[in-house]
Amino acid sequence: MMGDEIMNFQELDYVLAIDRYKNCSKAAEKLFITQSALNKYIKNLENQLNVKLFYYQDRKVSATPAGKRYIKAACSMVRLYDKMNLEINASDEELEGELKIGLSLQAGSYFLPRILPQFKKQFPRIKVLLFEEYADSLEKKLKNGQLDIYIVNQPEPCSGIAYITLDQIRKSISGDPEKKPPRKEWRPL
Repeated sequence: MMGDEIMNFQELDYVLAIDRYKNCSKAAEKLFITQSALNKYIKNLENQLNVKLFYYQDRKVSATPAGKRYIKAACSMVRLYDKMNLEINASDEELEGELKIGLSLQAGSYFLPRILPQFKKQFPRIKVLLFEEYADSLEKKLKNGQLDIYIVNQPEPCSGIAYITLDQIRKSISGDPEKKPPRKEWRPL
């Protein structure tokens, strides 16, 4: 994604459905949207990314090399998001251990007072270790496995790292009955 835009998981679902069914009509049917809406969405996404994600031949669809990279990253993001939802929604009796969270200097001042107390109340057996540093340093630590998650104000697109918004985190741990349940097609990382 370009600029200040944050990717949403609906975008990933659309691209992954086209890849899975190799047919826009079938993908649209499974997504409960019209084929024209799906085609328009993919066209807009390709324009936004300035890259073609799919080849279209007759009724068959196949990923371009850029599309394959996008799909690979999308699968990783979906798995990470699913894993996070399962862990967050699991019984606090089952969850224990350490959660290493990296926070950018600005995100830390927002995250700590608003979300951490709720998380600690819901999961008292999880020891939260906080690392407040600059975003570049946190990203390196995440890639090296020294952090489980890192929170920044404006994520920069980076291969192999899934992003979610603070709002999505708040909804996941708030106990909001209107929140979406964990995805049904969870696959381990």
